[in-house]
Amino acid sequence: MMEPDQPPVKSTGTETVCCLGHSESCSLARLWVLAKGQGEMPGCGSVTTLMTLGYDPQKQRYVGTWIGSMMTYLWQYDGELDAGETMLTLNSDGPAMTDDEKIGKYNYC
Repeated sequence: MMEPDQPPVKSTGTETVCCLGHSESCSLARLWVLAKGQGEMPGCGSVTTLMTLGYDPQKQRYVGTWIGSMMTYLWQYDGELDAGETMLTLNSDGPAMTDDEKIGKYNYC
């Protein structure tokens, strides 16, 4: 785990993103987006990640999940667009980065 007073740690990898749905355009309001990542992570070696993201019209919110081969936790996202509809913020609870025994709150933009 990187400490605040330590220099940044680099990781390398690729991510492939595709849409799943009935339309050929990739509008977040109508389709599921799937993102699969693969790479090298310091302290973990080779990792694979998978993210899902879509819009739930009943909740009128964006929802999604994220899993990674380096952990056992299933991250669940809930989010919304800002007033200008240019930035999506996803909220999630998950293992605290400083203590796996605790749950932290996270916001991703």
